[in-house]
Amino acid sequence: MKSGLMIPWRRRWCVLKDETFMWYRAKQDSLKSGWLYKKGGGMSTLSRRNWKMRWFVLRESKLMYFESDSEEKLKGTIDVRTAKDIVDNHEKENALNIVTDERTYHIYAESPEDASGWFNVLSRVHSASPEQLLEMNHEQANPKNAVGTLDVGLIDSVCASDNPDR
Repeated sequence: MKSGLMIPWRRRWCVLKDETFMWYRAKQDSLKSGWLYKKGGGMSTLSRRNWKMRWFVLRESKLMYFESDSEEKLKGTIDVRTAKDIVDNHEKENALNIVTDERTYHIYAESPEDASGWFNVLSRVHSASPEQLLEMNHEQANPKNAVGTLDVGLIDSVCASDNPDR
């Protein structure tokens, strides 16, 4: 077994926009994505109502949540446009509620900035017309959502590699 620092190569979706090279975990077909805590929705005495960290992705008007950021195992979907309300939850710090006909989803972020960002985008989607929603989707390649960015003026050279291990 080898020891030392190991940096695995990962497949990333890259964009060149306005002299900035940006890379993302996945194709930016989402309005927002990130880690949030969600309270379990069970109602019976044996069901769990604990808080679990989930990877949330907002695509068009669908808020999907997954076990991990690989987005392999979908745990649930919330249609933000048909939700009754998006509420800033003052009972818990950095929390918001998404009220639907079926249930109320309790969600919180780790920081006030993250909570505010989620609340703002969910509120915009909730009240957006189809044209406004389309316009929001065109803002996908946002440097704030990127894993990393690089000013192309700082690049000295670029070379192609046919070896993914390099």
